[in-house]
Amino acid sequence: YKIKKAGDISYIYQFIYIFGCTFTNIYAISLGLWPIFVPCLIEQILIMMLTVMKYVYDKEEARNIMLLKEEGPTLHSVESTPIKASEEDSDVEAANVSNSNNN
Repeated sequence: YKIKKAGDISYIYQFIYIFGCTFTNIYAISLGLWPIFVPCLIEQILIMMLTVMKYVYDKEEARNIMLLKEEGPTLHSVESTPIKASEEDSDVEAANVSNSNNN
């Protein structure tokens, strides 16, 4: 909940889990097994909430990635900003090279 990322949770796993809970609930209701139906219904509600949270967080993460791509490099992204040498730096470097050759 703190980092709001759900990349480790698979939609396939969640849908299979919901499918299993649904059929367990149908079976429990048909036989009147209330001690099985009630906890499984709670479990099914929670997995559905988890699926909705994953959808929302995945959508939010994709939106944040698109915003970062549109912004371009920032002060915080040091490795993505190209460093250009100024003309003064290249003049100083050339002078140092010629001085070392004279010695």
